[in-house]
Amino acid sequence: MSHRATTWAWQQQNLPALQKLVLLALADRHNNDTGRCDPSMQLVAEDCGMSRDSVKRAIKGLQESGLITAQERKVGTTNISNYYTLNMTPVGAISTGGGCSQHRGVGANSPTNLEVEPVIESGNLQTADALFPIEEKKDDAVEAVEAVWEFYKSKINKPTSTLLPERLKQGITCYKHALKIKNGNSQHARELMEIAIEQLADSDWHMGRDKATNGKTYNEWKHVFRTPAKFEEWLERSNG
Repeated sequence: MSHRATTWAWQQQNLPALQKLVLLALADRHNNDTGRCDPSMQLVAEDCGMSRDSVKRAIKGLQESGLITAQERKVGTTNISNYYTLNMTPVGAISTGGGCSQHRGVGANSPTNLEVEPVIESGNLQTADALFPIEEKKDDAVEAVEAVWEFYKSKINKPTSTLLPERLKQGITCYKHALKIKNGNSQHARELMEIAIEQLADSDWHMGRDKATNGKTYNEWKHVFRTPAKFEEWLERSNG
Protein backbone atom coordinates (compact mmCIF):
# COMPACT_ATOMS: atom_id res chain seq x y z
CA MET A 1 0.00 0.00 0.00
CA SER A 2 1.20 3.51 -0.83
CA HIS A 3 -0.08 6.22 1.50
CA ARG A 4 1.01 8.80 -1.05
CA ALA A 5 -1.08 7.19 -3.77
CA THR A 6 -4.09 6.72 -1.50
CA THR A 7 -3.95 10.33 -0.33
CA TRP A 8 -3.68 11.48 -3.94
CA ALA A 9 -6.68 9.35 -4.94
CA TRP A 10 -8.84 10.81 -2.15
CA GLN A 11 -7.91 14.31 -3.30
CA GLN A 12 -9.37 13.81 -6.79
CA GLN A 13 -12.60 15.78 -6.88
CA ASN A 14 -15.80 15.57 -8.94
CA LEU A 15 -15.36 11.94 -9.92
CA PRO A 16 -18.37 9.63 -10.30
CA ALA A 17 -18.59 7.28 -7.33
CA LEU A 18 -17.58 4.17 -9.26
CA GLN A 19 -14.51 5.82 -10.77
CA LYS A 20 -13.45 7.09 -7.35
CA LEU A 21 -13.88 3.62 -5.87
CA VAL A 22 -11.76 1.98 -8.58
CA LEU A 23 -9.10 4.70 -8.32
CA LEU A 24 -8.88 4.08 -4.56
CA ALA A 25 -8.58 0.34 -5.16
CA LEU A 26 -5.69 0.89 -7.57
CA ALA A 27 -4.02 3.32 -5.17
CA ASP A 28 -4.45 0.81 -2.35
CA ARG A 29 -2.43 -1.72 -4.35
CA HIS A 30 0.24 0.76 -5.44
CA ASN A 31 3.75 -0.11 -4.30
CA ASN A 32 5.70 3.11 -3.84
CA ASP A 33 9.04 1.30 -3.66
CA THR A 34 8.78 -0.81 -6.81
CA GLY A 35 6.35 1.26 -8.85
CA ARG A 36 4.14 -1.76 -9.49
CA CYS A 37 0.44 -1.51 -10.20
CA ASP A 38 -0.89 -4.55 -12.04
CA PRO A 39 -3.86 -6.12 -10.26
CA SER A 40 -6.15 -8.24 -12.42
CA MET A 41 -9.53 -6.89 -13.46
CA GLN A 42 -11.17 -9.60 -11.34
CA LEU A 43 -9.17 -8.60 -8.29
CA VAL A 44 -10.19 -4.94 -8.62
CA ALA A 45 -13.80 -6.05 -9.11
CA GLU A 46 -13.66 -8.09 -5.89
CA ASP A 47 -12.04 -5.20 -3.99
CA CYS A 48 -14.81 -2.84 -5.08
CA GLY A 49 -17.76 -5.22 -4.95
CA MET A 50 -18.44 -4.48 -8.63
CA SER A 51 -18.71 -6.44 -11.85
CA ARG A 52 -15.78 -6.68 -14.26
CA ASP A 53 -17.74 -4.67 -16.83
CA SER A 54 -18.27 -1.84 -14.35
CA VAL A 55 -14.56 -1.85 -13.50
CA LYS A 56 -13.71 -1.66 -17.22
CA ARG A 57 -16.01 1.33 -17.68
CA ALA A 58 -14.56 3.07 -14.63
CA ILE A 59 -11.00 2.49 -15.82
CA LYS A 60 -11.93 3.86 -19.24
CA GLY A 61 -13.32 6.99 -17.58
CA LEU A 62 -10.21 7.40 -15.43
CA GLN A 63 -8.03 7.13 -18.52
CA GLU A 64 -10.11 9.71 -20.37
CA SER A 65 -9.79 12.13 -17.47
CA GLY A 66 -6.01 11.62 -17.44
CA LEU A 67 -5.78 10.18 -13.94
CA ILE A 68 -4.39 6.79 -14.95
CA THR A 69 -2.69 5.18 -17.94
CA ALA A 70 -3.25 1.51 -18.72
CA GLN A 71 -0.85 -0.61 -20.75
CA GLU A 72 -1.77 -4.06 -22.02
CA ARG A 73 0.75 -6.81 -21.35
CA LYS A 74 1.31 -10.26 -22.82
CA VAL A 75 3.42 -13.31 -22.16
CA GLY A 76 3.83 -14.79 -25.60
CA THR A 77 0.31 -14.74 -27.02
CA THR A 78 -1.41 -14.80 -23.61
CA ASN A 79 -2.88 -11.60 -22.22
CA ILE A 80 -2.03 -10.91 -18.58
CA SER A 81 -3.18 -8.15 -16.22
CA ASN A 82 -2.73 -4.57 -17.39
CA TYR A 83 0.00 -2.40 -15.98
CA TYR A 84 -1.51 0.81 -14.58
CA THR A 85 0.29 4.10 -14.11
CA LEU A 86 -1.20 6.47 -11.55
CA ASN A 87 -0.61 9.91 -12.98
CA MET A 88 0.21 11.71 -9.78
CA THR A 89 1.74 14.53 -11.82
CA PRO A 90 -0.25 17.53 -13.10
CA VAL A 91 -2.71 16.67 -15.85
CA GLY A 92 -1.03 17.10 -19.23
CA ALA A 93 2.40 15.89 -18.07
CA ILE A 94 4.03 12.60 -19.00
CA SER A 95 4.16 10.13 -16.15
CA THR A 96 7.06 7.65 -15.97
CA GLY A 97 6.03 5.49 -13.08
CA GLY A 98 3.52 4.56 -10.45
CA GLY A 99 2.07 1.08 -10.25
CA CYS A 100 0.38 -1.51 -8.00
CA SER A 101 0.64 -5.24 -7.56
CA GLN A 102 -1.55 -8.28 -7.26
CA HIS A 103 -0.78 -8.23 -3.55
CA ARG A 104 -0.95 -5.07 -1.49
CA GLY A 105 2.51 -3.65 -0.90
CA VAL A 106 4.23 -6.42 -2.93
CA GLY A 107 5.76 -6.04 -6.37
CA ALA A 108 9.21 -7.21 -7.35
CA ASN A 109 10.84 -7.01 -10.79
CA SER A 110 8.89 -3.94 -11.84
CA PRO A 111 9.36 -2.53 -15.35
CA THR A 112 11.85 0.31 -15.57
CA ASN A 113 11.98 3.23 -18.00
CA LEU A 114 8.49 2.28 -19.11
CA GLU A 115 7.36 4.54 -21.93
CA VAL A 116 3.83 5.82 -21.61
CA GLU A 117 1.65 8.01 -23.74
CA PRO A 118 1.13 11.65 -22.73
CA VAL A 119 -1.80 12.10 -20.38
CA ILE A 120 -4.96 13.09 -22.23
CA GLU A 121 -6.20 16.37 -20.85
CA SER A 122 -9.97 16.50 -20.43
CA GLY A 123 -12.57 17.58 -17.92
CA ASN A 124 -13.58 15.29 -15.10
CA LEU A 125 -16.70 13.25 -15.70
CA GLN A 126 -19.16 14.43 -13.11
CA THR A 127 -22.30 12.39 -13.65
CA ALA A 128 -23.25 8.74 -13.80
CA ASP A 129 -24.78 9.36 -17.25
CA ALA A 130 -21.38 10.51 -18.51
CA LEU A 131 -19.76 7.36 -17.17
CA PHE A 132 -22.28 4.95 -18.67
CA PRO A 133 -23.09 5.56 -22.36
CA ILE A 134 -26.64 5.04 -23.56
CA GLU A 135 -25.84 1.62 -25.01
CA GLU A 136 -24.45 0.44 -21.66
CA LYS A 137 -26.24 -0.06 -18.38
CA LYS A 138 -25.10 0.48 -14.84
CA ASP A 139 -25.05 -2.52 -12.53
CA ASP A 140 -28.42 -3.28 -11.00
CA ALA A 141 -26.70 -3.25 -7.60
CA VAL A 142 -25.42 0.29 -8.12
CA GLU A 143 -28.81 1.56 -9.25
CA ALA A 144 -30.50 -0.12 -6.27
CA VAL A 145 -28.06 1.35 -3.76
CA GLU A 146 -28.40 4.81 -5.32
CA ALA A 147 -32.18 4.57 -4.87
CA VAL A 148 -31.81 3.38 -1.26
CA TRP A 149 -29.36 6.24 -0.63
CA GLU A 150 -31.99 8.78 -1.71
CA PHE A 151 -34.47 7.12 0.65
CA TYR A 152 -31.89 7.29 3.45
CA LYS A 153 -31.25 11.01 2.88
CA SER A 154 -34.97 11.81 3.05
CA LYS A 155 -35.68 9.69 6.15
CA ILE A 156 -32.64 10.87 8.13
CA ASN A 157 -32.89 14.44 6.81
CA LYS A 158 -29.43 14.61 5.27
CA PRO A 159 -30.25 16.26 1.92
CA THR A 160 -26.65 17.32 1.17
CA SER A 161 -24.93 14.06 2.03
CA THR A 162 -22.94 12.34 -0.71
CA LEU A 163 -22.80 8.68 -1.65
CA LEU A 164 -19.04 8.34 -1.20
CA PRO A 165 -17.23 5.29 -2.64
CA GLU A 166 -16.93 3.59 0.75
CA ARG A 167 -20.66 4.04 1.37
CA LEU A 168 -21.44 2.69 -2.08
CA LYS A 169 -19.27 -0.35 -1.44
CA GLN A 170 -20.99 -1.01 1.90
CA GLY A 171 -24.38 -0.58 0.28
CA ILE A 172 -23.60 -2.99 -2.56
CA THR A 173 -22.39 -5.62 -0.10
CA CYS A 174 -25.59 -5.35 1.96
CA TYR A 175 -27.79 -5.22 -1.13
CA LYS A 176 -26.29 -8.49 -2.38
CA HIS A 177 -26.88 -9.96 1.06
CA ALA A 178 -30.50 -8.82 0.89
CA LEU A 179 -30.81 -10.40 -2.56
CA LYS A 180 -29.84 -13.75 -1.06
CA ILE A 181 -32.46 -13.35 1.65
CA LYS A 182 -35.11 -12.48 -0.95
CA ASN A 183 -34.07 -15.14 -3.48
CA GLY A 184 -32.83 -12.65 -6.05
CA ASN A 185 -35.84 -10.30 -5.99
CA SER A 186 -34.34 -6.82 -6.44
CA GLN A 187 -37.43 -4.90 -5.36
CA HIS A 188 -37.78 -6.90 -2.15
CA ALA A 189 -34.06 -6.55 -1.44
CA ARG A 190 -34.35 -2.77 -1.68
CA GLU A 191 -37.39 -2.85 0.57
CA LEU A 192 -35.36 -4.73 3.20
CA MET A 193 -32.73 -2.00 3.14
CA GLU A 194 -35.41 0.66 3.45
CA ILE A 195 -36.92 -1.18 6.42
CA ALA A 196 -33.53 -1.04 8.15
CA ILE A 197 -33.34 2.70 7.46
CA GLU A 198 -36.83 3.21 8.88
CA GLN A 199 -35.72 1.44 12.06
CA LEU A 200 -32.79 3.85 12.29
CA ALA A 201 -35.08 6.84 11.81
CA ASP A 202 -37.39 5.53 14.56
CA SER A 203 -34.54 5.11 17.06
CA ASP A 204 -34.59 8.05 19.50
CA TRP A 205 -31.07 7.22 20.62
CA HIS A 206 -29.56 7.10 17.13
CA MET A 207 -31.43 10.21 16.02
CA GLY A 208 -30.30 12.21 19.07
CA ARG A 209 -33.78 12.51 20.55
CA ASP A 210 -32.87 10.55 23.67
CA LYS A 211 -31.78 12.84 26.53
CA ALA A 212 -28.85 10.53 27.24
CA THR A 213 -27.28 11.42 23.88
CA ASN A 214 -27.21 15.19 24.60
CA GLY A 215 -28.34 15.77 21.05
CA LYS A 216 -25.53 13.74 19.46
CA THR A 217 -26.65 11.55 16.57
CA TYR A 218 -25.51 8.11 15.49
CA ASN A 219 -27.37 7.87 12.22
CA GLU A 220 -24.62 7.62 9.63
CA TRP A 221 -25.02 5.19 6.72
CA LYS A 222 -22.30 3.00 8.22
CA HIS A 223 -24.32 2.54 11.40
CA VAL A 224 -26.73 0.41 9.37
CA PHE A 225 -24.78 -0.93 6.40
CA ARG A 226 -21.20 -1.26 7.65
CA THR A 227 -21.51 -5.07 7.35
CA PRO A 228 -24.26 -7.56 6.47
CA ALA A 229 -24.31 -8.61 10.13
CA LYS A 230 -24.99 -5.02 11.24
CA PHE A 231 -27.66 -4.74 8.55
CA GLU A 232 -29.36 -7.87 9.89
CA GLU A 233 -29.36 -6.43 13.42
CA TRP A 234 -31.56 -3.60 12.18
CA LEU A 235 -33.85 -6.02 10.40
CA GLU A 236 -34.25 -7.98 13.63
CA ARG A 237 -35.46 -4.76 15.30
CA SER A 238 -38.33 -4.62 12.84
CA ASN A 239 -39.40 -8.10 13.97
CA GLY A 240 -39.13 -7.29 17.67
